[in-house]
Amino acid sequence: MRNSWIGLGTVAAVALAMTACGGSSGGSGSRDGVPGIPGSQTFQVPALPADTFTRVDTLYTRNPTLQTPYLFQPKDTMTATTLKTGLVVIIGGTSGGSTALQDTEIYDQRSAEFSQSGLLGNGRRHHTATLTSAGTIVVIGGVTGGSFNAQPLQSAEVWHSSTGIYSVVQQMTEPRVGHTATSLASGEILVAGGFTDNMGQKVTESVETLNLSNGLWRKHTPMQATSSIDGTPRAFHTSTLIPGRNGTLGDGDDLVIITGGILGDRGTKNITSITNSVLVYYPNETTQLSSGQSLPGAWRSLGVLGASAEPARLGHKTFFIGNTTTDISQVAIIGGLSGSVGTQIGGIAANAPGFSAIEDSPAANLTMAVLDIDNTTLIGLTTPPQGSINQVYPVGDPTCCQAFVGGIGASAVFSPARLAIIYSGGNTFASPPPARVGYNRNGMVITMTRDTTDYITIDTPNGCVACGPVIATSMGAMGDLRSWHAGALLPGSDGLLDTPDDTVLLVGGEQSSAGESTTADEYTFRP
Repeated sequence: MRNSWIGLGTVAAVALAMTACGGSSGGSGSRDGVPGIPGSQTFQVPALPADTFTRVDTLYTRNPTLQTPYLFQPKDTMTATTLKTGLVVIIGGTSGGSTALQDTEIYDQRSAEFSQSGLLGNGRRHHTATLTSAGTIVVIGGVTGGSFNAQPLQSAEVWHSSTGIYSVVQQMTEPRVGHTATSLASGEILVAGGFTDNMGQKVTESVETLNLSNGLWRKHTPMQATSSIDGTPRAFHTSTLIPGRNGTLGDGDDLVIITGGILGDRGTKNITSITNSVLVYYPNETTQLSSGQSLPGAWRSLGVLGASAEPARLGHKTFFIGNTTTDISQVAIIGGLSGSVGTQIGGIAANAPGFSAIEDSPAANLTMAVLDIDNTTLIGLTTPPQGSINQVYPVGDPTCCQAFVGGIGASAVFSPARLAIIYSGGNTFASPPPARVGYNRNGMVITMTRDTTDYITIDTPNGCVACGPVIATSMGAMGDLRSWHAGALLPGSDGLLDTPDDTVLLVGGEQSSAGESTTADEYTFRP
């Protein structure tokens, strides 16, 4: 759906409300006496140079009287969420690697500037931030400290775009980090799995939904639970919404696809392995458990042909890239980590609890796969779809001379209008991988096309047999080294999301073990 900008008067009202609610941890809602974006000025987003990164701090001349083209403080492990209005809301993270932040900042592409919004009730990082149809953002879980093995949070908060203020909802049944949060057509937020303890050892299979109308949670069927199986714990997986039998997203029969992640023992909940398995969740069914209790939702394994060619992953990114008009469901899977638990994944092992080492793991998965899901078998509710992975491509510069990008700290942003993924930052790897040698400032563009049957195929370079997809190293580099940075889609000069002139915001991130960045870049696609 294409969305236009909100009126500037609304922006002004929101900015005033944000300032009134306390701003960031600095307390003033401004920096150096500079207020938030006023509604009395108008800005035109200019066309930027194609196929390049443009530093935001070179764009403030769109409005030279304000000149706030930086984050209010350096940060990483935050989230960036694009509103239907085109504003990007940046929530939480950490600065200095010690404690999690309560900050919320807003990026306005028209002025290339940041302003401050309300404070989170709890500082958090590695949380999820889910945009709802009402324009609110639901912030769930995460950790309070500066590493993965800090205490996970059980709380959830809702950011309101009309005021810039958070409201607190009921706590989840258990704390979570490494979980997923998916917005369903019912208006509920489906939360699944995650780690529950501050040792990074205990994994949960529990699933619950948040009802935004009353702020209450209700239990759903645990992941992969049946009348004979209690469930399988999973964390650092991904969730992707795809169309159900009717072939249309948002019509109430959507399915949720769960890919990869860390598995846990059903009894002890201790981590056991990294998986390449794929699950399908049916929100509109019910399951009777072995205890006799009936809970909403049902889980089935997706029969994936060629799964042996798709390595196990955790911390990867997934996107729905199908075509709902022709009832084709495909999911892009990119990056992440792979390897044996306890060897290549640092401290992740049942006999060596604690998983902060995951951040520096050299075991990056430098491939992209396309999961094809055949929904034609969805005649009866009890018949699961079938799936196959028949495209797996290496991720790297086609010239084979540039540093690789990847790892769990990389960012991936999908542009539906361009059928392209911007994959940026993360770790720099020696050649051949997987030895990590530092942080990365490069970005790559993965381009895709639809064939005559509307299935996605990956473009390959002319005359290149072994290089894989067209991953064009940008004609420049990001302004800073970035790992654990945030990325979001921007509307571009026409002010509309999901159109061919969309651009991408890449902001903040870890520059080294000693500090984070305050800078941001906008990437503009090729014509």
